[in-house]
Amino acid sequence: MGRRLTKEDRIERNKFRRLIKMIRETNKYFNWRRKCLKRDVRSYPDIPKGVQVHHIRELSKLVRKYEITTVKGALRCDVLWEVDLGISLKRGEHYIFTKLGRYKYITKGFKRLMQRWLDNTKTDYLDVNKKKKRKP
Repeated sequence: MGRRLTKEDRIERNKFRRLIKMIRETNKYFNWRRKCLKRDVRSYPDIPKGVQVHHIRELSKLVRKYEITTVKGALRCDVLWEVDLGISLKRGEHYIFTKLGRYKYITKGFKRLMQRWLDNTKTDYLDVNKKKKRKP
Protein backbone atom coordinates (compact mmCIF):
# COMPACT_ATOMS: atom_id res chain seq x y z
CA MET A 1 0.00 0.00 0.00
CA GLY A 2 1.15 3.51 -0.74
CA ARG A 3 1.39 6.26 1.79
CA ARG A 4 -1.65 8.36 2.60
CA LEU A 5 -1.65 11.72 0.83
CA THR A 6 -1.63 14.84 2.93
CA LYS A 7 -3.98 17.71 2.19
CA GLU A 8 -1.09 19.62 0.56
CA ASP A 9 -0.24 16.59 -1.63
CA ARG A 10 -3.85 16.34 -2.81
CA ILE A 11 -3.94 20.06 -3.61
CA GLU A 12 -0.68 19.75 -5.57
CA ARG A 13 -1.92 16.67 -7.45
CA ASN A 14 -5.20 18.40 -8.39
CA LYS A 15 -3.31 21.51 -9.52
CA PHE A 16 -1.12 19.31 -11.75
CA ARG A 17 -4.17 17.51 -13.19
CA ARG A 18 -5.81 20.86 -14.01
CA LEU A 19 -2.61 22.00 -15.78
CA ILE A 20 -2.58 18.84 -17.94
CA LYS A 21 -6.28 19.34 -18.75
CA MET A 22 -5.70 22.99 -19.71
CA ILE A 23 -2.74 21.99 -21.94
CA ARG A 24 -4.98 19.47 -23.73
CA GLU A 25 -7.53 22.23 -24.38
CA THR A 26 -5.11 24.57 -26.19
CA ASN A 27 -5.09 25.20 -29.93
CA LYS A 28 -1.48 24.04 -30.09
CA TYR A 29 -2.48 20.64 -28.64
CA PHE A 30 -5.37 20.43 -31.12
CA ASN A 31 -3.01 21.20 -34.02
CA TRP A 32 -0.43 18.64 -32.77
CA ARG A 33 -3.21 16.04 -32.56
CA ARG A 34 -4.43 16.91 -36.07
CA LYS A 35 -0.91 16.57 -37.51
CA CYS A 36 -0.52 13.13 -35.91
CA LEU A 37 -3.87 11.98 -37.30
CA LYS A 38 -3.02 13.37 -40.73
CA ARG A 39 0.23 11.37 -40.73
CA ASP A 40 -1.28 8.08 -39.43
CA VAL A 41 -4.83 7.87 -40.80
CA ARG A 42 -5.09 6.98 -44.49
CA SER A 43 -8.60 8.37 -44.87
CA TYR A 44 -7.85 11.71 -43.15
CA PRO A 45 -9.88 13.96 -42.68
CA ASP A 46 -12.39 11.11 -42.32
CA ILE A 47 -11.24 9.61 -39.05
CA PRO A 48 -12.50 6.16 -38.00
CA LYS A 49 -14.59 6.05 -34.86
CA GLY A 50 -12.59 5.55 -31.66
CA VAL A 51 -9.17 6.70 -32.92
CA GLN A 52 -7.16 8.58 -30.29
CA VAL A 53 -3.76 10.25 -30.32
CA HIS A 54 -1.30 9.11 -27.65
CA HIS A 55 1.96 10.72 -26.51
CA ILE A 56 4.60 8.01 -26.82
CA ARG A 57 6.22 9.53 -23.74
CA GLU A 58 3.40 10.45 -21.37
CA LEU A 59 2.41 14.11 -21.39
CA SER A 60 2.46 14.24 -17.58
CA LYS A 61 6.01 12.83 -17.48
CA LEU A 62 7.18 15.37 -20.07
CA VAL A 63 5.60 18.20 -18.06
CA ARG A 64 7.41 17.03 -14.92
CA LYS A 65 10.71 16.43 -16.73
CA TYR A 66 10.80 19.93 -18.23
CA GLU A 67 9.42 21.48 -15.01
CA ILE A 68 6.45 23.08 -16.76
CA THR A 69 4.17 24.87 -14.31
CA THR A 70 1.99 27.00 -16.58
CA VAL A 71 0.15 26.65 -19.88
CA LYS A 72 2.40 29.38 -21.33
CA GLY A 73 5.44 27.34 -20.32
CA ALA A 74 3.95 24.30 -22.08
CA LEU A 75 3.29 26.31 -25.25
CA ARG A 76 6.94 27.41 -25.29
CA CYS A 77 8.31 23.86 -24.79
CA ASP A 78 8.95 22.53 -28.31
CA VAL A 79 9.44 18.93 -27.16
CA LEU A 80 5.75 18.61 -26.22
CA TRP A 81 4.68 19.43 -29.77
CA GLU A 82 6.96 17.13 -31.76
CA VAL A 83 4.72 15.14 -34.09
CA ASP A 84 7.10 12.16 -33.81
CA LEU A 85 6.11 11.86 -30.13
CA GLY A 86 2.48 11.17 -31.05
CA ILE A 87 0.85 8.02 -32.36
CA SER A 88 -2.73 7.27 -33.42
CA LEU A 89 -4.32 4.28 -31.71
CA LYS A 90 -7.77 2.77 -31.48
CA ARG A 91 -9.50 3.36 -28.15
CA GLY A 92 -8.97 -0.23 -26.95
CA GLU A 93 -5.30 -0.25 -27.95
CA HIS A 94 -4.80 3.05 -26.14
CA TYR A 95 -6.42 1.63 -23.01
CA ILE A 96 -4.25 -1.52 -23.06
CA PHE A 97 -1.07 0.44 -23.71
CA THR A 98 -1.82 2.88 -20.89
CA LYS A 99 -2.42 0.01 -18.45
CA LEU A 100 0.76 -1.83 -19.52
CA GLY A 101 2.74 1.38 -19.09
CA ARG A 102 2.14 1.21 -15.34
CA TYR A 103 4.22 -1.96 -15.01
CA LYS A 104 7.88 -1.41 -14.28
CA TYR A 105 8.96 -5.01 -14.83
CA ILE A 106 7.51 -7.78 -16.98
CA THR A 107 8.62 -11.37 -17.39
CA LYS A 108 10.29 -12.91 -20.44
CA GLY A 109 7.27 -15.17 -20.75
CA PHE A 110 4.93 -12.19 -21.00
CA LYS A 111 7.15 -10.61 -23.66
CA ARG A 112 7.15 -13.88 -25.63
CA LEU A 113 3.38 -14.17 -25.31
CA MET A 114 2.85 -10.58 -26.49
CA GLN A 115 5.26 -11.04 -29.42
CA ARG A 116 3.48 -14.22 -30.50
CA TRP A 117 0.14 -12.43 -30.28
CA LEU A 118 1.47 -9.44 -32.26
CA ASP A 119 2.92 -11.73 -34.94
CA ASN A 120 -0.51 -13.33 -35.46
CA THR A 121 -2.56 -10.15 -35.70
CA LYS A 122 -3.34 -8.18 -38.83
CA THR A 123 -2.45 -4.51 -39.18
CA ASP A 124 -5.27 -1.98 -39.29
CA TYR A 125 -4.26 1.01 -41.38
CA LEU A 126 -6.91 3.26 -39.80
CA ASP A 127 -8.89 3.80 -42.97
CA VAL A 128 -12.57 4.76 -42.76
CA ASN A 129 -13.18 3.54 -46.31
CA LYS A 130 -11.82 0.00 -45.95
CA LYS A 131 -14.23 -2.74 -46.87
CA LYS A 132 -15.36 -5.12 -44.17
CA LYS A 133 -15.52 -8.80 -45.02
CA ARG A 134 -18.97 -10.29 -44.77
CA LYS A 135 -19.47 -13.58 -43.02
CA PRO A 136 -20.70 -16.37 -45.36
